[in-house]
Amino acid sequence: MKRTITVLVALFIAIGAMAADCVTYKPTDHVKFPSGWFASSSACRTVAKAAERNHINNADDYAILLAIWKAESGGADNGKAFGVKHPKAWDTTLDKQAGWAAATVRKHRKRCTSTSQQTFINSLGDRYCPRADDPEGNRNWKRNVWHWYRKLKPHVQ
Repeated sequence: MKRTITVLVALFIAIGAMAADCVTYKPTDHVKFPSGWFASSSACRTVAKAAERNHINNADDYAILLAIWKAESGGADNGKAFGVKHPKAWDTTLDKQAGWAAATVRKHRKRCTSTSQQTFINSLGDRYCPRADDPEGNRNWKRNVWHWYRKLKPHVQ
């Protein structure tokens, strides 16, 4: 009986810790980056809020979203910052661009079952910057997003 209770308590603690990790990660808690990486701290807060609003609730997906921002515009604060070309998002606000990009990352995460971040980024690149439209752009997008993901990931833990 005592062993059963011990196992149940350990299981309860483990499940609680996993649930806490999923629920408590908030991009708005991770908006400080080395100077010059992004347009401004207020731009970083705008992107973090868009990420939260679109249910980006883990460090990997948030780092990927930031990597897309860097790869597409160098972290600029403009209406083309994430390269989302949909008519409702193109040439609008940073918030709208970030929201569309965050929704794309979240939806693609549901479709792609790979646990490898590089495989996920390559798969996302085929949707975000289709090879059929621009083979060289597709290759560059994947390489650039992977590069920035690796640089940014330590800052969003």
